[in-house]
Amino acid sequence: MSTKERKPGDSRPGSPGPSRPVVVSGRGEFTVKVFADVPPEHDIELRSGSLATPEDVRASTQGADAVVVDYEFLSADHIAAMSDSVKIIGYSGTGLDVVDLEAARARNIAVLYLPGFATEEVAEHTVALMLAGVRRLRRADQVARTGWGEWRSAGPLRTLNGATVGLIGLGRIGSGVLRRVRAFGAEVVAYDPDATELPEGCRRAGSLDELLRAADVISLQVPLTEQTRGLLGEREFQLMKPDSLLVNASRGGVIDERALVDALERGDISGACLDVVEQEPLDPAAPITRAPNTLLTPHVAWYSPAAERRSRDHTLNGVAAFVRGEPVRFGVLA
Repeated sequence: MSTKERKPGDSRPGSPGPSRPVVVSGRGEFTVKVFADVPPEHDIELRSGSLATPEDVRASTQGADAVVVDYEFLSADHIAAMSDSVKIIGYSGTGLDVVDLEAARARNIAVLYLPGFATEEVAEHTVALMLAGVRRLRRADQVARTGWGEWRSAGPLRTLNGATVGLIGLGRIGSGVLRRVRAFGAEVVAYDPDATELPEGCRRAGSLDELLRAADVISLQVPLTEQTRGLLGEREFQLMKPDSLLVNASRGGVIDERALVDALERGDISGACLDVVEQEPLDPAAPITRAPNTLLTPHVAWYSPAAERRSRDHTLNGVAAFVRGEPVRFGVLA
């Protein structure tokens, strides 16, 4: 689907919206916790309502000007059930995979998202995963707890210094990762067909295959779209070096997880450090939890107290401004 980004302040034709918009927040873990105590300067009426089913959406959105969500997926059926009063959906994150954009467009409901609100957090977490992987910190911790005599069993321990780091995607986060790994002395190769120019200190891979063959550490910084879903699968893992490390703090669906588990078990690659998985929250019995040489974090790369506040404030300010017909700072899709 093609979408266009609305210019700041774009709204529906007609009279200005209400001075104190009614905003319905879903009952996801993030929205319940963070939107529970909204500062008065937001000047909105915030209501909590279930968005679990289309029937819940229909009941919760009566008279609402906006809906805000975190990871509660809004399908076409959910959006079709929204009250005619709803003008915008605010997603308190960077991706666009939690809202059916085609359905929103058909209802003339705008979608707000927050590109860049946690760039530094995600870039730092990505490099932390790289360091944990190349230094095998999970295994080293286990060895330390059971007696230091077998310390060599934690290895081989490597460094980012002198390694070739392959970045798939070179937007805000990818560029942040680039700056950090260069400081460690890594060589960087990047694959991003949309990047017209690459930052200094980075060479372009002519294809994804070229990057996969060249890199010692491979990191994904791409959104989840129909084009990127399953971007790395069995074929791609077989192209990678046997001692390579895979890092992903973008979206779990860009990796074929079953193929990754198989690749780790066969030794096609040496390890994987993941902040995201295909199905979240992660089932403790999922095969990836038992795969060798893995380190998992629970989709926290974005998090810091400051990022959490930014997410709340930018989401609420953005949807309220849109409803009032005022300029909107972050991305709004028609």
